[in-house]
Amino acid sequence: MPYSEGVAPYYGLFGAPDKRDEAAEFLLPLVPPGATVLDVGAGTGTTAFALARHGAFVTALEPDAEMYGVMLARLASRFDIADRVSPVMHSAGFPLELRFDVCASFAVLHLLGDSEQEVLVRYAAAQRKPGGIVVLEIPVLSSQRAPRPWSLTASRNLGRGPGVHHT
Repeated sequence: MPYSEGVAPYYGLFGAPDKRDEAAEFLLPLVPPGATVLDVGAGTGTTAFALARHGAFVTALEPDAEMYGVMLARLASRFDIADRVSPVMHSAGFPLELRFDVCASFAVLHLLGDSEQEVLVRYAAAQRKPGGIVVLEIPVLSSQRAPRPWSLTASRNLGRGPGVHHT
């Protein structure tokens, strides 16, 4: 089973289509219009699309077939950015001819084992242009985390039945 475990088609159901993308907001000051960006583990393309709306040219690398399929479906209706986003269904290690101004990966490293993390970090560094930057979200995982009760995050009516999202 891919890491998305069947949830990819439902990613956009619990937020507005113009939902704020924190990764893109973080990257925007580092990405001038016309910059080239490699988004490693692009998921359904949310960050890639947001960067493209601001004038970047984004290569969206996604190995999970479900996530990639949703990204393609979403991109098919985005005529405003279709020429600025290049989806690629591969994982870190895939040879690319381009080098990028910014190589970024968000919400991915914690899903990988130690050796896969090292591959991704080395790959991102090797894909940048001289003077380019690498931005990796490195989540801090701890067994000391305080337990939190489940809480309802969002709900939506999906035809005859309700859809709910808990965290």
